[in-house]
Amino acid sequence: EDAVGLAVKQAIKDGICTREELFITSKLWLQDYGYENAKKGIETSLKLLGVDYIDLYLLHQPYGDYLGAWEALEEAYQEGKIKSLGISNITVNLWNKFKDGMTVTPAVNQVEFNPFVQQKELRKVMAENDIRLEAWFPLGHGNKDLLENETIVSLAKKYNKNAGQIILRWIYQKGVVSLPKSTNEERMKGNIDIFDFELTDEEIDRLTSIGETISTLVCKSELSEMGYSVETVTNAELGILTDSHHMNATITNVEGSHITDKLKRADIVICPGFQGYSQNGKVTTLGRG
Repeated sequence: EDAVGLAVKQAIKDGICTREELFITSKLWLQDYGYENAKKGIETSLKLLGVDYIDLYLLHQPYGDYLGAWEALEEAYQEGKIKSLGISNITVNLWNKFKDGMTVTPAVNQVEFNPFVQQKELRKVMAENDIRLEAWFPLGHGNKDLLENETIVSLAKKYNKNAGQIILRWIYQKGVVSLPKSTNEERMKGNIDIFDFELTDEEIDRLTSIGETISTLVCKSELSEMGYSVETVTNAELGILTDSHHMNATITNVEGSHITDKLKRADIVICPGFQGYSQNGKVTTLGRG
């Protein structure tokens, strides 16, 4: 926030832009949750950014005194210090848990979204509540399986674009806000250069179908030996941590790559004989969400 604040101050001073031409987003971090801490956190953000108001302010993760922090955000919204409120990493179940404690409806829910992670149920529920999805990892964090997908590459050639631009255009036409991260100036320019072409309905459907190709990932070779036709991760020791809103996987001793991405894309992950850590103790099967 302090670095952004310095850049904003300098840009306005140099006449490059006005404050009104900028849309500034920031987040309240976990350590500032709870009503009183959140009030201080908001003031800190305003001070570091050097602005009188923030265009969009999000709660980073659904942990701790979430609704206490949200109350402070709503108060700042009423005072004009925040123009729009947002949530992040909120699943359907968590939305149903928190929504009754919210007076101001969030403008966005920032979650992972790309052709491999399409959040279909969540998008439906958010649309019913007039909440726009905002995509982090819209390009799959540089996942080669995604960027080198045959359908995406063929469309990139057709429109004289790169794979990332095809994905970002697909996201745009899906009605989702994309948030691609880059420190490379040319990539930044490319990421915004997606408004001079339009994908056809058939092409949108083809790209959407990419996310339906992997539905189940099975770890350990035992099921294959039992006669099941499954995808197996070889020599993988999985440490899986589940909590109330998402699954993280720490993987060591893996032959091959993109295992974490496959875990994220799987509807069900089956780990026979694996004893992991969860709120319920022993984990044998895990479902997304």
